[in-house]
Amino acid sequence: MVNYIFQPHYKRLHDDLVRSALSQYAQVRPVSGTFYGRRDYHSSPLRVTTPEYGFEDYYIKLVNKWTDESVAIYVRAGSTVEVSIPDGTYSMRYATGLNWYGSRLLFGLNTHCSKSNDEFIFENGRGYSLTLQKVAHGNLHTSTMDASEF
Repeated sequence: MVNYIFQPHYKRLHDDLVRSALSQYAQVRPVSGTFYGRRDYHSSPLRVTTPEYGFEDYYIKLVNKWTDESVAIYVRAGSTVEVSIPDGTYSMRYATGLNWYGSRLLFGLNTHCSKSNDEFIFENGRGYSLTLQKVAHGNLHTSTMDASEF
């Protein structure tokens, strides 16, 4: 019973210590359109637009269905980027947040992760244009995911 009374205090202390530790790892936000991964001669376009009224940046990761290789793009809040994605079939997940800690820690404790329920097929120069803005009856269906699965 006593442990239950003190548990919120320990949780708050733990979160404060983690925030303090994370502050040492905070990085300069990458330029919008920074690409992580392998580039390929056979590729197709991906255009991503983030809400212009938003404050959170996006780290978008595409994982190839057949090879498990991934590519990622950093997109700052309120911007549009266009990159070339190696041809293939991908699942998409993205993380959002304010303070960037790198591709491993993402946006730290305040990372929000989502994944698309759809596959993306990039081939023969045919790609996608995504506007990452929450709207009722939108056509990109997503679900939340834990950052540890990212």
